[in-house]
Amino acid sequence: MIAAVAIRALLAIGAAACAFTVIGLLRARGAYQRLHYSSVSATVGIAAIIAALLVREGGSQLGIKSILAGIVVVLMNPVLAHATARAFRIHEHGQWPPKPEERVPVVRGEGPL
Repeated sequence: MIAAVAIRALLAIGAAACAFTVIGLLRARGAYQRLHYSSVSATVGIAAIIAALLVREGGSQLGIKSILAGIVVVLMNPVLAHATARAFRIHEHGQWPPKPEERVPVVRGEGPL
């Protein structure tokens, strides 16, 4: 009984994270914002769904494989987001490092820093 409630709660959390991701993707104004919104379902959503699977299956072969798959997805999400942002920047500006006129000047000696 308690396991069934926990499974339903974890699946609801995972589904809510995916729903918030879809809403964020629809409301995002640019590619960089879409990258940020897509990371919610790739971390919170997958972690909650894998936790629900572990509650149901325990330490079986399916549970261990789901843990490994979840670890790969959660660790590869930042790498993929960075590579996508870098590719978008190169496509947008033609180069990766900013041009000298794009750089923000650093003022030293002013303010709390």
